[in-house]
Amino acid sequence: MDTDYTVTLSDGSKMQAVYYDADIAVDGVIRGGDGNGRVPARRHLGFIQQLTIPNVPGAGPVTAKVIDAVRLRELFATQGRLGGPIDCQIHIGDSPHEMKVSGVFAENASNQFAVAAYGTPALRAAGQWSVVRVNNSTSSVEPVEASGGIPLVRTNAGPFRWADPADLLQNNPASDYAFLFSSGAQRILVARPKIEKASAQITSVVSPLLADPYALLKAPGLFPARTQAIPFDLPGWGLESAAGVLRLSPTPFTVTAAAPGFSLLKTSSWGADLAYKDAAGAATRFVIDSAADWAIKATGLQQVLTFPVVGEVMRVVHGIEAPAVGSDSFPDPQVLFSGALDAVTDVLRMLRDWAPNLPAPLQVDASFSGSTFRLSAVADFDIADSEGNALDCGMGKLRGNLKLGAELSVEVLKRTTNGAIFFEVTGSWQQMVFPLIYGGGQLRFAVRADQSGKTTLELDAAVVGSIGGDIIPFLVSLEATVHYGYFLMTNPIAPGILVGIEGRAKLLSGLLGFKLGIEGRIAITRTTHDLLDLQHICKLHGEILIAGTITVAWLVDERKSFRTHYDVDVDWKMALVLAKTALLPVP
Repeated sequence: MDTDYTVTLSDGSKMQAVYYDADIAVDGVIRGGDGNGRVPARRHLGFIQQLTIPNVPGAGPVTAKVIDAVRLRELFATQGRLGGPIDCQIHIGDSPHEMKVSGVFAENASNQFAVAAYGTPALRAAGQWSVVRVNNSTSSVEPVEASGGIPLVRTNAGPFRWADPADLLQNNPASDYAFLFSSGAQRILVARPKIEKASAQITSVVSPLLADPYALLKAPGLFPARTQAIPFDLPGWGLESAAGVLRLSPTPFTVTAAAPGFSLLKTSSWGADLAYKDAAGAATRFVIDSAADWAIKATGLQQVLTFPVVGEVMRVVHGIEAPAVGSDSFPDPQVLFSGALDAVTDVLRMLRDWAPNLPAPLQVDASFSGSTFRLSAVADFDIADSEGNALDCGMGKLRGNLKLGAELSVEVLKRTTNGAIFFEVTGSWQQMVFPLIYGGGQLRFAVRADQSGKTTLELDAAVVGSIGGDIIPFLVSLEATVHYGYFLMTNPIAPGILVGIEGRAKLLSGLLGFKLGIEGRIAITRTTHDLLDLQHICKLHGEILIAGTITVAWLVDERKSFRTHYDVDVDWKMALVLAKTALLPVP
């Protein structure tokens, strides 16, 4: 059917728009065609050229030259693709793979033109399958509008490809179509899919990519960037149609992670990293079992939790079981302590060796429910020897409780993370204040950091001890009390010591009395020197209060006191010598 719409090309050629009906020959038709494989086409848009141009001035009617490839490209560029809808189902290239075709359109293809069949490939399998578009320069993955379908094209002797006609002859197009498999916690992206003539498999010239739950946390959209996904590392894979169901061949298929991992969360105070390693340190392997409804299992991944003061706190190792249908799980979680906490590993190993049938002090809970990942790992056990007595902890004797752990909660769709790591020691503490005499007190040390970067450091430790008695009955009585304490100062973080000594003497049953008290608050920081011979210098800064009282005959009470501040550099080696010769009180 002719229309009154015409287009004049740059060489003066006149093109008239028409709508036409036809029967189109389509290869591999299994539904919607006649006995000869022809599919009805109704009201398709095309153009015809007006070859006779009437009444040319000075020449009369003339016959126009048939347009060439350059003018055909101009027509497509100005008017868009030409063609229209059809309705049929086909086998692609004599393969078992099917596609529902909804339209046939002609478009520009480099210096030629291509006729593409638009439609929807049949992706019948467990899980959710969709067609997406990959921007090869930004790695972004965007959904494709289902109503328009995607184009299937082919060169004369090449494979059948899902690609835009403009990219038919391009080896590295700006974008690709891809098939995306999705389960609750996993994604597989098969970009640039193709089918060779009469082949049973869908393959590609680029490796498919797998994204685990942690990679999805970093995804800006449907799929993470290539650098944070795991490429198939083995050749010979293919998507096959087995009894009408899509499977990955061979099955099961193993993908080994070659990348070391990436940062999950980094704040000013703590960090969480992902390492693609199992408990033995081997690279993580993902096993895709498409025969079992596309279930995916991971042999083991590590979450590495670090804290600036302590260093690496621990590694949480767990597998992944992700069926396409059903709940995901993180089975067999383990916690591996390292760095400054190697002693904790030894304690846990000792407890398991001594009492393998007792409940372990380690509690781990990891789950992936809906789009939320949660992890809680807590080690909680007593600090005591086999008989329940206090242990020497390096700064006295301690009997109490040690708790170490991490909490992490991640909302995948919103890409929000909450969590904290913590280390806490509490208990009763004893320290020698005089030879063979211990004073008693309480100790609590806690470190906690949350996802906002806020860090809490707490240290509270003090002991008090006394010694004394009648040196000469009814004549001379002496008594001394010593207390030690420890604290943390901030900005910068540095340890400090509280030292107090109080001595009292009475003569003649209190007729004459002396009392002397010294209180010192000392903060210790390392100094920075460029010279190697000065790197052993540390800074002591704080204040000392000295107070004394003399009492005579219970009536005269004379008090004297003074306070001094100090800020000095000292040789810590010399301070250590003084401490060991009892000239300085140390724990």
